[in-house]
Amino acid sequence: MKKIDLVVVKPAHLSSKQKSDYVTLHQEYLFLDKETLLDYVAPRDYVLLFYDKKTKKLVSTIGVSIIHFKKDVLVYFGNVVVDTSYKHSGIISYAMTKHVLKLFLLYPFKNKYCCGLASSSGTLEYSLKYPPSWPNPKEKTPPHVIQLMLDTLKKLNIDRYRLEHGNVITYNLSEKINSTFHKQARSSSKMDKYFNKINPHSEQGEQVFFLNPITIQNTVNLAVRGFHNHLIKHPKLYHKIMKCKATKPLYTIVLLTITMIKIKLIK
Repeated sequence: MKKIDLVVVKPAHLSSKQKSDYVTLHQEYLFLDKETLLDYVAPRDYVLLFYDKKTKKLVSTIGVSIIHFKKDVLVYFGNVVVDTSYKHSGIISYAMTKHVLKLFLLYPFKNKYCCGLASSSGTLEYSLKYPPSWPNPKEKTPPHVIQLMLDTLKKLNIDRYRLEHGNVITYNLSEKINSTFHKQARSSSKMDKYFNKINPHSEQGEQVFFLNPITIQNTVNLAVRGFHNHLIKHPKLYHKIMKCKATKPLYTIVLLTITMIKIKLIK
């Protein structure tokens, strides 16, 4: 994130230039027209636009929606595209960490979750790095988790989905695709076989809904990963966090949050 600037904007407030940059980036990777791309991001609460500081080029986008229920709150990440040259820049980890920590600060007494739609095995593999996570190849998705997924889709106004073997598959983009979903060949991952089994029609625009309960431990792991480049600038704090993260995770979250506020990574 050292060479990247972040702009946060509501979809309705995107400038003509931002819309053009957004569409250009997405069409490098997806076979979707301009109208579909902008319609698909419109329901998000806001969009994260990541720009290369030097070239001013848009290199990544993430759409964010916060979903509220009586006892639960979810952060939904969608409309995610990362320029392949920046895929190891920590953009996704950084964005997820900020929002997960905010959920802890704003909704301490609610059950907290991250969720999204996976159109590739790489996305699903990433979610499985922070267990518990569903779907996963080791267990069936519990009924109460499936119900939460379905309730969340309703809140997101995604009404085209089906339930297959305990997995929630959405196909709201399928009719917009005339050839294949992705323009470029996707990188292989350890999850290829499993992903293709549960979502064999991904190239026709079908996506798998995934969900991660946010626990103290996986929040610490995510935060250390997401803010690594910033933390290593403060070696004493970094070593303290690494020492405490396994035995004192709640204390570690407090340390991380205070530090991030001080260096203005959380606003």
